[in-house]
Amino acid sequence: MQAPAGGTAYFVPPLPPSQLDFAAWLAERTPPHAATVALMPPGPHGPIYLPRVREAIASPTSFFGRRRRGSAPAVHAAYLADVLGVRARELAQSGQFPFSTERGARHHIRDGRLTAADLGAWPWAVVEGKPLSRNWWADDTFALALGEWAIADQLVSVRPMAESAPRRYTAAARLPVA
Repeated sequence: MQAPAGGTAYFVPPLPPSQLDFAAWLAERTPPHAATVALMPPGPHGPIYLPRVREAIASPTSFFGRRRRGSAPAVHAAYLADVLGVRARELAQSGQFPFSTERGARHHIRDGRLTAADLGAWPWAVVEGKPLSRNWWADDTFALALGEWAIADQLVSVRPMAESAPRRYTAAARLPVA
């Protein structure tokens, strides 16, 4: 898959992710057999396959000795907050998570960002698990990371076939070099 002329524009959503079918938009840009992280947030949403833009790494030990919340609910909370724009208070009031306070929601969102980054999931892996900016989806840094992931996946799937192809020699290859 190559980005159409225009470079990273193909990898920038036309609207904020909360205003479009983000899972479908992302699926259109996902090459077959690409490395992804499957996410099944609570509610009516279907599974979402986030690009794995880098290999997963082991979570570092926290400097303050804090323990992280449950991985799946935390990543789901981070997805709903950062991508779909759901506020921490709304997450707490939804009853779909193991927390019921806004403070608990903020902690889960923070831990979810870190866990998603550890898994190599785009967009959090781009910023090493830090909070995403308000309009992160329009930032060329995220579009470039998504584009490199999509194109690199295609190059990896083509390389073995090219390496196994028979070598062909041309007349130019047999000419002596002056």
